[in-house]
Amino acid sequence: MAPNALIALALVLATASHALAGDPDITTDFVVPGGTVTNPATFTFTGLRSAVQGAGVPPASPFKVTKASQVEFPALDGQSVSMAVLQYAPGGINALHTHPRRVRVTWRASRIGVVYHGGDTFDMHSDVGTVSIVCHRIKSTHLNSDSVDLCNATGSSQSL
Repeated sequence: MAPNALIALALVLATASHALAGDPDITTDFVVPGGTVTNPATFTFTGLRSAVQGAGVPPASPFKVTKASQVEFPALDGQSVSMAVLQYAPGGINALHTHPRRVRVTWRASRIGVVYHGGDTFDMHSDVGTVSIVCHRIKSTHLNSDSVDLCNATGSSQSL
């Protein structure tokens, strides 16, 4: 009888520990501002075009961010994500900072140096096409050590 009781207990524990995951609040999926007629344009954002149309022209400042967050793209309401194009002028630096969102996934369209401050340099002058992840509260500095060429990266973030 004891082996049957152990099997029954194991099945109960396995069933009880089963977890389900999903949206934190499914009721906010694809919320559009009141009075907005939903059409394909509601879910299309063109605000990043300006960042790539003049891609060979350095930004006026050493570091420029063009965002696609809920403020600029209301269809992201409830999605917990955002995106940005990061542009570094020659010698441009994104000074020491901590990332405010849960995680940032960055794809480099150019060579950008990244220094993580915590005693280690994980990724210095990564090549074009490199994808990296920066987690919440990790201190980092990003730089374009090239004195001539512009550097670009795109990032996508998940909110807290």
